[in-house]
Amino acid sequence: MGIANKSLFPITIADCIVRTAYQIAKTPLLPLYAASLGAQDITLAIITSISTITGIVLKPVFGLLSDIMGRKKWLFIGIGFFTIMPFFYTFVDTPQNLMILRLFHGTATAIYGPVSLAYVSEISANKISERFGWFSISRNLGYIIGPLIGGLLILWMTPSTVISITGLISAIALVPTFFLSTKTNIQPKKPNIKFPLIFSIPKNFLPTSNWDLTTILTISVNTLFIMIKYSIKTFLPIYAYAQGLNPLTIGLFFSIQEITTLIMSPFAGKLGDMINFHKAIILGLLMIGLSLNGLNPYSLVILFGCSILIGVAQALFSTNITALIAKKFNDDFVGMNLGILGSAKNSGKVLGPIIIGVLIKTFDFGTLLSATSIIFISLGLIWASYLILKKYLYIK
Repeated sequence: MGIANKSLFPITIADCIVRTAYQIAKTPLLPLYAASLGAQDITLAIITSISTITGIVLKPVFGLLSDIMGRKKWLFIGIGFFTIMPFFYTFVDTPQNLMILRLFHGTATAIYGPVSLAYVSEISANKISERFGWFSISRNLGYIIGPLIGGLLILWMTPSTVISITGLISAIALVPTFFLSTKTNIQPKKPNIKFPLIFSIPKNFLPTSNWDLTTILTISVNTLFIMIKYSIKTFLPIYAYAQGLNPLTIGLFFSIQEITTLIMSPFAGKLGDMINFHKAIILGLLMIGLSLNGLNPYSLVILFGCSILIGVAQALFSTNITALIAKKFNDDFVGMNLGILGSAKNSGKVLGPIIIGVLIKTFDFGTLLSATSIIFISLGLIWASYLILKKYLYIK
């Protein structure tokens, strides 16, 4: 594990730096900044989510470009976007300008997400899920400390000044990235692709694709989980408050969930390496299914217990689904396929709250949670049945 440790540490540190800086500029600073410029209702919603749209479209493209041109140079390009884009916020004076800038700023994560994951997947052929678990700590840590730092800085500085500071913070990530090795234990094949990409992708990728039912099911289940996660983030505070829970209790629910994911990710990855990625994902499906039913009662013990279960399930999903996709395509378009996985995740972030928002006009939120619980448990049982049939009936 010598080269693995030597390569994993700097990419994890770099990821932690840029993710934390990005979150400083996003929550709760971005909505407040947009509101100060006069953004209201739908404009405010678009501003806070439009960078996600960038990822939906561009993550597979940048993942593919890193397959062709190498990971390290695209990591530097990604850090360049993280560093340079924040300084343009000083010149923003209308909600429309902010919207356009957020669209371009989203390019930073669209590049860095799939490329960094592809790099981590190629460090070593062994313990890939556990490695993703350790790497994910950087991202989860950014989600926890970024908003705290942003909320603190905005007490003394203007939003545009705070965002500019995140550009300086992001530049620090250049240092650990410089020490990344370009040689890993897995040397992927260089895809035979010619420019322009729009004509090369169908010709070179589709005929040799390793996609099968399991791959499609994996990405679909992960997207569904992201949809539900962000729907809970959007609507549970309103639902729980209406049931008599105070804001502190609601905040603790989400904090416990994220801290659990942070702590459990390496262990969830290690479990997947030991027992099989599929089995770990099935366990996550059953856990999320059971936990969603517990969000209805008034008991705080049950509520916080469900928060822990969701956190563990999230750790099982994030590490083992990423490892499953990376392992399957470890020498063939791994960057692009991890980009497709990231694109699907971003789609879930956008579609989840919208779909639940439409359904909640007809159904009670508690009823929707119960129905979703049944869906997750059913998917877990179906997936387990498929694996059994595949083993004994030799389904390909």
